[in-house]
Amino acid sequence: MVHRTIRIKRLLATATFIGVTAVAGSATVRTAAGAASAEVRMNVKKPYPAPELRNVGNWVNSEPLTISSLRGHVVIVAFWTFECINCQRTLPFSNALYAKYHAKGLEIVGVHTPEFDAERKIENVRKAVKSEHIEYPVVQDNSFATFEAYNNRFWPAFYIIDKQGRVRDQYFGEGAYTKRDKIVAALLAE
Repeated sequence: MVHRTIRIKRLLATATFIGVTAVAGSATVRTAAGAASAEVRMNVKKPYPAPELRNVGNWVNSEPLTISSLRGHVVIVAFWTFECINCQRTLPFSNALYAKYHAKGLEIVGVHTPEFDAERKIENVRKAVKSEHIEYPVVQDNSFATFEAYNNRFWPAFYIIDKQGRVRDQYFGEGAYTKRDKIVAALLAE
């Protein structure tokens, strides 16, 4: 039953959110002098504390991390699963963003929340991480505890957290890559 519900959610997410930003209000951030744009509109009107990673399993590319241990960094919590085509299409962007901004204070935590049984196996997650050239930390969320803590319902989903540990932007599906790049740059400059 859980897998059927998840498949339906994925189909709805794909049909509804490809390239469409989910807007729950918005806020504007002015960037520092010399930034690419004078202001960047964020999708989260009222920033809220980022939920902690909950009941997670194995880590790839990292020792275990917590959201609280990443304070002082801009963090993207990226929910994905390796068999999701929409997730696969976003990975090159996430890889490029990590390469561009990691040394400046960006951390991406890929939260691999599986839909199918094969996606629950750590050896398969490791193969996917290697084949997709993912260098940022990835953690298994087979219990869906972190997925649910973020009230998430879609793959892929991205929650951008500021240096104070507050969710400032969220995005579901593919697209808006330039905007997300600007948001990361603006939050790093704060």
